[in-house]
Amino acid sequence: MFVTLVCIGTFFLTLGEGDSGWTALAKSAIYKRSSGHAQGTHNVSKEYRKPENLDARLTSLGEAQCEQLAVKAQYMNDIELVVSSPLTRTLQTATLSFGSQMNAGVPFLAEESIRETVNYLCDCRRAIEDIIPEFPGVEFSRIVHNEDELWNRYARKYGCQESYTKRRESADEAAIAQRARMFFQWIKTRPEKEIAVVSHQAFLHHAFSHDQPSGANRVIEYLGQEDREFMMEWFDNCELRTLVVDFEV
Repeated sequence: MFVTLVCIGTFFLTLGEGDSGWTALAKSAIYKRSSGHAQGTHNVSKEYRKPENLDARLTSLGEAQCEQLAVKAQYMNDIELVVSSPLTRTLQTATLSFGSQMNAGVPFLAEESIRETVNYLCDCRRAIEDIIPEFPGVEFSRIVHNEDELWNRYARKYGCQESYTKRRESADEAAIAQRARMFFQWIKTRPEKEIAVVSHQAFLHHAFSHDQPSGANRVIEYLGQEDREFMMEWFDNCELRTLVVDFEV
């Protein structure tokens, strides 16, 4: 089985089936790079801890970036599934950028495993019961907790933003790698062959192994150095990349 993923801030993958599940190394080959989530309020002010940037939204420029991407995305007729982080800015990016797919009946799913690394208030998710009414075309059945249990886990460990101002989950690379593997494991079970994925810069930075070039936390193994260097670059806002992934047995 092969699956193609389109990622915005994001990536496209093609997956091959094997017995090793997420422990298998994924081989990727880049097919194209187009114009990751769009600009959020936290990107402008860089005030990631301010309460008004909790679960940050897109700016007007971010919405315009999505409109530009939508012009290209309307011709991506093979997309069979759109998967988005459940944070507000990625849900906005997904629904604005892939509006033609939504209008065509392509399913949209919120997926917790690809959300941003949990460091600051801008990375804290609002309660799902507050998010659902804003995105009626998105399925939230895979979100287990109404409140943000991932954020709360690190809050219990480190305390509030005022008392602990350093990075939280980004200092826990094994946990991020595990989230990435959980995502690939789930994708392998899906019947779709072309999947658009809307995620976040820091999460993708870790998932594509930029910080673990040879360690046990590596998630992706590349076929060539050019592919490796391409995917290890930081994603820009509303940048789209396409790649193919095959799981080894």
